[in-house]
Amino acid sequence: MRRLTCEITIGKFVFDFANEVTIETSWKRLTDTATITLPRKLKWQDKFIKDEVKKGHGVEIKLGYDFNFVTEFSGFVSQVRNGVPVVIQCEDAMWKLKQTNVTKSWRSVRLPQMLKEILPAGTKLNALDADLGPFRISKVSVAKVLEELRRQYGFCSFFRDGVLVVGFPYSQVTATRGAYIFEENIKDDRLEYRKNDDVKIKVRAVSMFSGGGSIEQEIGDADGELHSLHFYNLSTAQLKESATQESARLRYEGFRGGFAAFGDPFIRHSDIADLSSSEYPERNGAYLVDETRVSWGLQGYQRELKLGPKTK
Repeated sequence: MRRLTCEITIGKFVFDFANEVTIETSWKRLTDTATITLPRKLKWQDKFIKDEVKKGHGVEIKLGYDFNFVTEFSGFVSQVRNGVPVVIQCEDAMWKLKQTNVTKSWRSVRLPQMLKEILPAGTKLNALDADLGPFRISKVSVAKVLEELRRQYGFCSFFRDGVLVVGFPYSQVTATRGAYIFEENIKDDRLEYRKNDDVKIKVRAVSMFSGGGSIEQEIGDADGELHSLHFYNLSTAQLKESATQESARLRYEGFRGGFAAFGDPFIRHSDIADLSSSEYPERNGAYLVDETRVSWGLQGYQRELKLGPKTK
């Protein structure tokens, strides 16, 4: 039987025990979060951890079996709750962008240039090359700017391996794959297999233009599941064609929902989960991952995945 092991670094403190660790990630949210639950009397070099850990301390969480670790989270302490037990709440590198304050304007600017001028020095960036036209920022954090980019243009933002990614979902990262077999390493599932004829989809597609303005197309089933999609600088005909293609992609025959598996394989949002079954091989397929939730502790090491669209 494999032994659960961890290596947690908070500031200058390194320890190999926790009551519980939970980590939540998604491209749909700006910030990935982690919660570390520790015994109130836990000490490091004769000092109580609860008294030494401060907001803003760096955090790295490595989890695994038998000291074979993967880095599940890197970020900063956002809050310490000194109850029984001690709960340390953490946010990824987006926490630092929430501490900034920016005022700046451009007559015309492209997305990568704008971000490079407002991000803290040394921030690594992977941004879609899009023309924003005139753009103005007034006394807000960089994180607020990223939220506004999502609202106006549909650009999602998140950190991946220390790099700030800004663009459309799934398109800005190189996905890794994880193999999941129903009869072997899937513990529990909330999956529903649906055929094409059972799927109702409504797509609301918006094309944003540099300098402001937009057009909108809506296609699909009037009572279908709504998916709002953003595009950039497309004509009405191009937008309709793109919306039709996306509708076909979303109207796939396959699984919807999520499932719980063991801690390995290591997989994150925007990666690909390869699902297979020896009993129902006709249902094998690959799916993009929208969200993950990792839990580690007395109840074991588990990774819950919420699936996105089917892919190749």
